[in-house]
Parts: sequence; C-alpha cells; structure tokens
Amino acid sequence: GLEQGVGNGDFVILDYVAYLKDGTIFDNTKKRGKPLAFQVGKKQAIPGLEYGLGGMKAGEERRLFIPSKLGYGPRGVCLEGKGCLVPPDTDLVY
Repeated sequence: GLEQGVGNGDFVILDYVAYLKDGTIFDNTKKRGKPLAFQVGKKQAIPGLEYGLGGMKAGEERRLFIPSKLGYGPRGVCLEGKGCLVPPDTDLVY
C-alpha cells in the first residue's frame, strides 16, 4: 500500500531534472511538460532510478546519485552524427 511507499510492480508518475556530474542538465520533465510514468520492476527506466524510488512516498523529493553502471553505462545516450546527450560511462544526478 501507499503507507509503505513505492515498491516493485507499482506504477509511478514523477517529475525530475537529470544532470551530468559536471552539472549539465540533460533532461527535465517539467520543462518538457510531460512527467515520466512507468511500472517499477519492468525495466522501463534506468535501474538507478528504479532503486532510488524504493520506499518513496507521494510528494516526497529525493536527490539520487546514480553510478554509470546503474544509468546508461558504456553505451551512454548518443545520436549518430549529433554527439552524446549522456556520454558513455557517466555518473548521473536526478
């Protein structure tokens, strides 16, 4: 139930600002006007975000420090001919 906070199988809707370790913002759901919605445990978000939401309650705010291996890892988020939004092996802050 909600009194225990977010757990495996729960549906969540959240806003976030995502930063590279140098402070560069690479994603901002509020600026886009579209929160992130997904089911926890279904690999619909990066693992570090899923782990960091565990036990979180409605309205709670957290700052998550996500190591590369729980983020985008060695592939990063790169677009052919346009560089990388998230360089490979980069730690993140949400």
